[in-house]
Amino acid sequence: MRYELNGFFRDVGPIALISAAIWYLCFSFRIVISRNQDSVIIHRQFLAPQIQYLRREYSVDSLTVDQVTHSGGEDGKSTTHTTLYNNEEVIVKYIGHKRKLKHVLPELLN
Repeated sequence: MRYELNGFFRDVGPIALISAAIWYLCFSFRIVISRNQDSVIIHRQFLAPQIQYLRREYSVDSLTVDQVTHSGGEDGKSTTHTTLYNNEEVIVKYIGHKRKLKHVLPELLN
């Protein structure tokens, strides 16, 4: 029995390790929102600040924010989703309150 398991892990182990590494690389990013006077820069950052992709710049005047709270099911807990729009285009959607944008976009929270 022991020899059979060793062969199994020797065959499946590298595939599982590669799959786990690809999964980690696909989902280990964060969205960074920064401000430069009248424009907002939004990009995704991977592992280190030097690795940026999907960098976009938007005018502050064209941005709107919408917060929706969905009531819970059987457990009674609610979930708040916040969406940042550029005109009609969805830029960022996250779980949390819009006050997280307070330090970058205070004029959207009025």
